[in-house]
Amino acid sequence: MASVYETLIAFTPELELKPGLAETWETPDDTTIILNLREGVTFHFMMVHRLMRKQLNLTSIG
Repeated sequence: MASVYETLIAFTPELELKPGLAETWETPDDTTIILNLREGVTFHFMMVHRLMRKQLNLTSIG
């Protein structure tokens, strides 16, 4: 599947975070992550819908 999609943030073999579609990111608090995407990155509508559902689920849990 790696040829079909790319992750926002990936891991190195040493389990360190490395950029994927997100060039940079920041965590201003314990429940927020701000991703700065590479130029030209676009999302399919279903991807946005899934991300929004995950956000709602995480908000409900917290």
